[in-house]
Amino acid sequence: MLNAARYDELYVISDLHIGGKPGFQIMNRGRRLASFIHQLAIRPDSARRVGLVINGDVVDTLAEEFDGYIAVRDAERILSRLYDDDAFAPVWSALAAFVRQPRRRLVFTIGNHDIELALPAVQYSIRRQLAGDDEIAGGRIEFAVDGTGYACSVGALRIFCTHGNEVDAWNVNDHESLLRVVREQNAGMPFNATAWTPNAGTRLVRDVMNRVKRRRPWIDLLKPEKNVVLGVLLTLDPGVVRALPALVPVAWRRGIGELQRRGLLSAGQGAPQMVTEETAAWRDAVGPQLQRLIDDREPSLAMASAGRAEGGVDAMLLDVERQIASGIPIAESGNDLEGTLGWRGMLLDRLQSVDRVDALRRALLDWHADDHSFDLTDQDESYRRILGQVGPDVDVIVTGHTHLERAIVSGRHAYYNTGTWARIMRLPDVLLKDPSQFAQVYRLLDRAGLADLDEATVTGAGGQAMSLVADVTTALQISVHADSVIARLGHVVDDASDGARFEGVAGSEFRGV
Repeated sequence: MLNAARYDELYVISDLHIGGKPGFQIMNRGRRLASFIHQLAIRPDSARRVGLVINGDVVDTLAEEFDGYIAVRDAERILSRLYDDDAFAPVWSALAAFVRQPRRRLVFTIGNHDIELALPAVQYSIRRQLAGDDEIAGGRIEFAVDGTGYACSVGALRIFCTHGNEVDAWNVNDHESLLRVVREQNAGMPFNATAWTPNAGTRLVRDVMNRVKRRRPWIDLLKPEKNVVLGVLLTLDPGVVRALPALVPVAWRRGIGELQRRGLLSAGQGAPQMVTEETAAWRDAVGPQLQRLIDDREPSLAMASAGRAEGGVDAMLLDVERQIASGIPIAESGNDLEGTLGWRGMLLDRLQSVDRVDALRRALLDWHADDHSFDLTDQDESYRRILGQVGPDVDVIVTGHTHLERAIVSGRHAYYNTGTWARIMRLPDVLLKDPSQFAQVYRLLDRAGLADLDEATVTGAGGQAMSLVADVTTALQISVHADSVIARLGHVVDDASDGARFEGVAGSEFRGV
């Protein structure tokens, strides 16, 4: 039997993304979440042991204002602001009520947008906010932030919760470096921001996406995150991307992350000899639909693109990668990116001359190619990779990260992804394939704030109107019953009498003895 916490009832949620200033907050269901947590705190059967796991990305420091890529110096200030923000204050109050009830336990696992949870000062701040001077309530708060996930049991079922970013090469956490920061803080040493190397996803968000979303906040709502996100960003603002040579180390760090994910490279070790993984990030950045539009306008660019695979650009990229690996800033290396990476310079020039609306439509078609984002049982890449890292004794595996809910149930075990409590945008294929329909949506996207998008509808399959932004807030419930233990995914919806209620999703139930 697993020597870990045991519950009669366990709830798992993830990807709250508490963060950002008003107008840029992708989490807009704070009151619904607060009502749900209050209900868990005051369950009718007070003798039952109830656990709540927030499985990564509880806060989103990447959406906050600070210098650099990890908010070591600013984390406590950021948290203080988030405690008092009207959009999020009800959630913190509900969590405080939860941990003050007997036989309750609150667990935070670490994600890729809240790596500061590993810092002792952050953990102390959250404990202080939720429990005050009540040491018993404070003892009901647990932080599983070393990258090993959280294991527990409900009845006879063994449960394993992990955020899921550890199998995403863009967003692998460097826990060795995090531990070093913690050790240095405990020893009273100053934080050296220049020595911190962010993963590729963090760099993309901080250096590029945060700048783009100042005008187009909807870019934050697109899921899943794929390599072709770069193609979408290129169509939205070629000038911004041209001005950010940091995108070269983004591609390089993505390749490093792939090796770290596979366990072939230790943290902090460079890989200047590896070309194929990181250059693939550039080749995949512009998908076939967008590339076809560019090639139609400039045949010579098509020839240059075809020539990329012959080794010339690989060799030039390798030069840049070696400079990055050796710590030489690009700006000081004498390496002219526009000259060295000429095909990219031509690409950006061409993107400035093609029809912007059609370019974005094609880039989004590439994004959605073979897309099964909203297929509950799709055995996506995260599922396949996580499953390969979990032993046969685990009955229920729970992830988040992708913002896409999943319930894949077999006779032996169940895999769940608890989706998100943040906004997520749905762009049906029928809309993307119709230039006239997409032109109407583009006019909305070009000027709309997040609140405007909440009210927008588009035409889906069969000509039916559907909301552009999905209002789907997901939770997993695992509960001991008289003769079995039942796990089921559900949606938390508004309820006039109780504030919120949990509605099970058909086909998601897993039953164990």
